[in-house]
Parts: sequence; C-alpha cells; structure tokens
Amino acid sequence: MWRDRDLTFLIIDLASALLGVGFTYYLLIKIHCISHPVYIRYNLTSIPLIILSVFAYTDMFNFMAYLDRIGYIYRTSKSMLYSFFLYLIVTFIFKFGLFHSRILILSLFVVLSIILYFEKIVIYPLLLRILPSRSVVIYSPDGNAMGLDRFFKTHRFANIKVIDVVKNMRELEKFRGNKITFILVLNKGGYQELLKILGDFMDKEKVFVYSEVNKKIRDVPYWFYFAGIPLVPFRWSGRSKAYLVSKRIVDIMGSIVAIIVFLPFFISVPIIIKLTSEGPVFFKQIRLTEGMKPFPMLKFRSMYTNIDDEVHKKYVKNLIKGEKKDGKVYKLTNDPRVTPVGYFLRKTSLDELPQFFNVLKGHLSIVGPRPPLDYEIKEYEEWHKLRLSVKQGITGMWQVFGRSLLPFDESVFLDIYYAYNRSLWLDIHLILQTIPNIVFGKGAY
Repeated sequence: MWRDRDLTFLIIDLASALLGVGFTYYLLIKIHCISHPVYIRYNLTSIPLIILSVFAYTDMFNFMAYLDRIGYIYRTSKSMLYSFFLYLIVTFIFKFGLFHSRILILSLFVVLSIILYFEKIVIYPLLLRILPSRSVVIYSPDGNAMGLDRFFKTHRFANIKVIDVVKNMRELEKFRGNKITFILVLNKGGYQELLKILGDFMDKEKVFVYSEVNKKIRDVPYWFYFAGIPLVPFRWSGRSKAYLVSKRIVDIMGSIVAIIVFLPFFISVPIIIKLTSEGPVFFKQIRLTEGMKPFPMLKFRSMYTNIDDEVHKKYVKNLIKGEKKDGKVYKLTNDPRVTPVGYFLRKTSLDELPQFFNVLKGHLSIVGPRPPLDYEIKEYEEWHKLRLSVKQGITGMWQVFGRSLLPFDESVFLDIYYAYNRSLWLDIHLILQTIPNIVFGKGAY
C-alpha cells in the first residue's frame, strides 16, 4: 500500500547484504583466516541476489508485515535460513570449490545474520521516523475503531497519524483527494454489507478493510493481523493493458514449461487410469470463466463413469449456505464417485494438469479464482458473482491460503481480494506458494 516504505526496505536489505559480504572478507583477512578475497565476485553477486529473492518470496519488503515486529523477526530468521540453504545449493552447483573454505561460508552466514537483525531492529525504526509520516482516517459506521486508533498512536515507530474517526460518508468526503489512507472498520454485518461500503472507495482511494467477518482467514503474509483480525488492503490494481499483456505472456510461457516438465505424468497417468477403471482418460466439464462465459475444462478422470451429480449438487448447496458435514474440511471427502487412483490424483493435484491446455487456449489463467459449475452459480448470492469479474485460473488466493479448510464466504472473499489487487508480482508469488501446498497436500482431498 505504501510503496515508498516497501522500496526503502528493499534498498536497505540490498545495502546490508553487500556490506555483510564486504565486511566478512575484511574481517577474515584482518585476522589471517584467509590470505586474499577468494570468490569475492561470486559472493558479491550471488548472496545479495539470493537474499533479495528469498526475502521477496517471504514478503519481507512489506511495511504492513513490519507492524507485527515479533512476527517480522521470526520471518527474518526463516528467510535467513532459506537464503543460507539456497546459497549452499547454488554454490554446490556452480562453485563447488568454495566448500573447501568452510570458515568463509560460516562467517558469511554469521556476519550477514547479525547485520540484517541489527538493521531490522534498530535501523528500520530510525528510517521510518525520517520518512514522511502517513495520514490515516478511520471510517466506522458505529464510531468504534476496534482499537486501531490506539494502536497507531502507541506504536510511534510506524510513523502513522490517525487524523480522525468518522461515522458517515459526509464526514469522510472532506478528506478525499488529500493523499490520505482510509481504513474501513466494520463491527457488524456480513460480506455483502462490507463490499457495498467498499464500493464507495473503488477506483477512488486505496483503503484497508478491518472486519470480524475475516477472522477465520489466517496466515496471509501480505496482511497485518491486529487482535487476530487481518487489516486487508485494497489497491484497485490489475486492470491496466500492460499488466494484462504481461499476464498473458506468463500464462503462455508458464503453461509450455509446465507441460514439458510434467510430460512424464502426461504419459504415465493416462496409462494408469486406463488400467484401473473403465472410461475415457480425460474428463471434460463445462465451467464458467470471466463474465460467466462457459468453456470446456479438462481434467484427468478421477471418477467412475455414468455417475450421478446429485451428491455433489446437494453438497455445493449446503456449502454455499454455510453448512458442512466433514468436520473442519469444507470439501466433499470420502466421495463414492471417486476411484482409488482418483483419490491419489486429487490429493496430489495431478488431475488438474490438463488445464494447462485450457490456459494455452485462453479459457483460463494460471492464477485466478477457480471456475465454478453452472449449478453452483444458481446458488450464489449476488456478491459471490464478483469473483467472476476476472479470468478464472488453476491456482489462486483460495488454493494457497484456504483450499478446503475455509468456509465458502471466506474463500470467495479471498478471490474478490485477488480480483481487486492483481499484479504480476502477486501472480508469481502465488504460483511459487502453490508448489509447497501441492507437495505437502495441504487442504487437498
């Protein structure tokens, strides 16, 4: 939301990485552990690049994440370990001789860790005081800011000033157009009311949403959590021609690469399906994409043929109404329609692989909300249909941060958040986040 602060974090981390590498060599030469700066060019290039890449992946260049300072230090520790292991892997591949200088590798890790911790604990707060302060107006229909006003007043390191807490749009109008950030606080009501109020800000001002309806959505790294409730930013991005062209290029190139990489599965899975159950290899189903346009979506068949859809229709209807039967799982488990091999394909998401051909044809994007069935749409409330304002995809916010562990309304909100905040970086980040979810089978049934 505040790009100048995010960019400052990135620049300081880059400077710290370069300083850490240089100081390590200076120190080791000074105490005669090494006689000359061996591999210094490699380390001055690879280490900053690895640190910036890993820190970007773990969303370290996000000012809102820094507001939770304890959580941010934990994230720093995790990012440093990821960076160190990635450095070892890259070094093993390209500069194996460096492993003979174990004292150098260990010293680099220790010195860089000390500098980066010092930077985040001491330097960051000082920098935030130097940077221009940010003005915030809290809009709450009942006047209750739910403690956010007190938080920003007591946490001065953030350099955020709460100008006012207003109760209605008339009071809010005088602040529009003054480079002020708005926070919408909603204590009562559901998603329909929240999105109705949010519509008054659309394409006008960037706004944060803070509402108890989102308390079940946990561990989204892009959001700051206060009292267990996320502060959700809406930037109204992702509609520019440049972004849409870039996204299409990523879709085409990504699909071609995925088809090549997963070629062994494209060969072996059809054979296994044919040997274990009767029926075609592929399952074609009419789904809906952007603007509720129908298209034939492909999957590897995971169910028996000539099945009755009534079981799934009933489950979908109950799910959308907020009911579920399978404990904490918001998906139909132990489905009698699924073959034994089909369970494995679904658990590993291998049944979804043919959808890369849908992406090549332009029916789907790699990243986007999952395309619904026609009979699902008939059960939708009007606000649910907002998730179809963008091209549907193979993976997205729901698959990464909710999958089958969130209720339907919360899952739809994640899709709507994506639709209003799309960016090339968010797309790439969600693709990368999808990989560990598939590997460890998180939320898959």
